[in-house]
Amino acid sequence: MKDDARALLTDVARLLLAGSAEGVFVVRESVRRVGAAHGLDADLLVLPDQLILRIDDGTTSTVDVIETMPGLSLRRLEQAKQLVTEMHAGLSLAEARRRLDTILAAPPLYPWWLRIVGVVLFTACFAPSLVPTWTELLTTVALGAVMGVLFVAFTGRRWEPLLPLIGSFVVGCLTLTVFAEAAYATGPVMLMLPALFIVIPGDYLSAASAELAVGRISAGATRLVWASFILVQIIIGVELAAQATGAGRQALFEASQPGTLPFWFIVLAWIPFTVGLALTFNASLRNVPIMAALTMGTYLLYAGFAKLGGELVGTLVAGAALGAAATLLARSPALPPRLELVVGGFFTLTVGSLGLRGVTALIGGHPIVGAQDLFSFLLIVPTVALALLAGFLLVRQGALDLPR
Repeated sequence: MKDDARALLTDVARLLLAGSAEGVFVVRESVRRVGAAHGLDADLLVLPDQLILRIDDGTTSTVDVIETMPGLSLRRLEQAKQLVTEMHAGLSLAEARRRLDTILAAPPLYPWWLRIVGVVLFTACFAPSLVPTWTELLTTVALGAVMGVLFVAFTGRRWEPLLPLIGSFVVGCLTLTVFAEAAYATGPVMLMLPALFIVIPGDYLSAASAELAVGRISAGATRLVWASFILVQIIIGVELAAQATGAGRQALFEASQPGTLPFWFIVLAWIPFTVGLALTFNASLRNVPIMAALTMGTYLLYAGFAKLGGELVGTLVAGAALGAAATLLARSPALPPRLELVVGGFFTLTVGSLGLRGVTALIGGHPIVGAQDLFSFLLIVPTVALALLAGFLLVRQGALDLPR
């Protein structure tokens, strides 16, 4: 029986690690709680892609090394939250094993074609918040469809690690050729960004900052390097596209274009955006209303306080409110896990896009604009992470399990 409990805890740890885009400190706490519910003393050393799990049942102590690639399958996170909650409440070992095997064996929640639709909604409905014009919106529908096909074709296959590079190259080539006129009006990078947002590692950058803030230095530094490398892949892909199409580096500029879409349209666009987010990352559609409400609320708070006190103030207030609201709501067993509640609102704060804009502007020979974007990037990334962490700590019950 102890061996079965030990094997179950190891597999639960692997499942939680695979969905640890929010930070490894959440994984450590959940695994220790589940172990205690089955009479096991568990301790962990957790990195973004690996954990060392020590399990002691009072007579035997074992150590397992678990490796997995972090991802964002929201349906699995929903099921993992429910399973962990019920195991902590005394779910039998046999039933927990049956439920876990079902979770691990389940196919994606939606068919491939619906996930492509999801990527189109995700990218196109994000576009108005970046450049509020019909040109940006309509162009992103086409570029998002291309990115959706690539996303579905690469996910779960051996070429998946190169999706940021290949996706940015394909989107860059289309932007600089087929949509060259629109790119000239809005700036090529700004036209590419919504379609590329699905591979921009903003969530990992933010999680890395949060891990560093709570003293998980090894995990935070490792995740920061990995996220930065993904961002570099995207930059290389855009640079290759500029060279392959003959447009050259000078084509990578930012243009200022007045918005033509009304504010209410931008706010309401977050609703289909959230539907696209759910379809893309396999979240249950029944959770869309609460996810959309948090996403729209975050954007409205950000927009309001940014007008009053600037972008940094807006980010702090909106991020802290989102972190607190998501933490409170996630306490209910009937509601989604905290990461699923946070992720839509997190995307509204556009972490990661400023880094891409800044570097490409520098490559294109625009040092002032590039430096401004990079400076904003260096401020916004930790600001979002600290704001979400502050909201989490504000309403959290009990002390956070920090390294001593």
